[in-house]
Amino acid sequence: MVFFPSVARDADAIVARVRDFFTHVLLPLLPFDDCVVDFSATAAPDRPLRIIEFNPFTKFTSAVLFDWQRDRDVLEGRLPFELRIVREPLPVLRSDEGRLCAAGGGDEMSRQLLAAGVSSEVLAEQAGALDALSQYLKDDMARIESNLRYTLRSTLRP
Repeated sequence: MVFFPSVARDADAIVARVRDFFTHVLLPLLPFDDCVVDFSATAAPDRPLRIIEFNPFTKFTSAVLFDWQRDRDVLEGRLPFELRIVREPLPVLRSDEGRLCAAGGGDEMSRQLLAAGVSSEVLAEQAGALDALSQYLKDDMARIESNLRYTLRSTLRP
């Protein structure tokens, strides 16, 4: 999740562009009963709105800023559409050289961060954030595996 000041500033205009595009252009063409669509959009009408990817609408698809249990009514359309964005920069772990640290997950992530020069005190302070990042990476791998299974089933049918 990345913070973009222009997205936070122009959220209402971006929502209007995405909703208009989805309703009038994409929805009539969709061959799916339901799916998750990721868009890239700005408020600037001269910049193209792009579709990043389609994913199946399942619990294995990452909900990112949503939660499949808590936000089910929003995700299934029983409550109004909601744009969730990162509204301020997230804290970032940096090595002493100021480089962003690579992360792999769990203990491996801690080893990589220590090797990059992050102090054990910072790791201890950020344990919750590291655990959340590790879980996100595991969830993302589950989503990728689910997409691959879906694609293989769809393309290998006789």
